[in-house]
Amino acid sequence: ATQPSSQSALPLAPHDLVALSITCPVVGLLTLIIGNLLWLKDPLPKVGWTWARLVGGGGLVGFICAIIVVPVMFAVEVLTEMFWNRIHYVHPNEHDLLRVLDVEPSAGIRIAIIVSAIVLAPIFEEFFFRGMLQRAIRVTTKNRWVAIIIASMAFTAVHGALWLAPPIFILATSFIVSRLTND
Repeated sequence: ATQPSSQSALPLAPHDLVALSITCPVVGLLTLIIGNLLWLKDPLPKVGWTWARLVGGGGLVGFICAIIVVPVMFAVEVLTEMFWNRIHYVHPNEHDLLRVLDVEPSAGIRIAIIVSAIVLAPIFEEFFFRGMLQRAIRVTTKNRWVAIIIASMAFTAVHGALWLAPPIFILATSFIVSRLTND
């Protein structure tokens, strides 16, 4: 069996796909920040965004955790690929933006794709999944681990790639667990 293609029935032009990949996280992040500023008193520290945490070792802790987590995630990815091969499951080989990156002649568009993928989307995802969703679940359930697992499952589901679900879940759970000191 094969997973349905990630391409829509009405495929987007490469420039439109890139525009969406930049616009969506920027608009989402701005909406979350403005909403929090209007709703909460001093909201950014409540979601773990402070200079003191970043300068006071938060960046170093994140880097050390990445050194530990990334090899584990890649091992899970290899095991996942072995599983899919064993059951003869054929999956897409690359993300739509990678296909555009491969054929796009404009350096500006290529840079925009890279910035979108490694800066804009992760900042939005961190703010939404850990800062908003995980915090709301933790406050509601009074259970940190339930919040971590549900937020990680939501992060995995939103990425929509069944064939990469185990490594995405490991990555999400690991980075959320690594940030426990910031709760």
